[in-house]
Amino acid sequence: MPSRGSRAQRAGLALHEARDGRRNFEGVLLGLERRSAGVRTEDGQEHWFGWAEVRSARLVVDPWAGARKRPVPEMRDAGIEGTGRARARGGAG
Repeated sequence: MPSRGSRAQRAGLALHEARDGRRNFEGVLLGLERRSAGVRTEDGQEHWFGWAEVRSARLVVDPWAGARKRPVPEMRDAGIEGTGRARARGGAG
């Protein structure tokens, strides 16, 4: 289970038999217990499955998750005349 303040881990579960018309569920991992695993899907619903129902389980890694959450730095000057780097190196800018 992720601790308070840490980024929630995502997981994908594939079932042997369809439940609610679907076999694949992906979302935030709610927990792993002795006999079940749970995920909260994008629509906010919680789904718990007994291990006997689960064909496969995997963690979902998103290498860009941290980059998307960082604020975009604002530009100092809206005019696009150059960055000043070229002048510092002796080039035209």
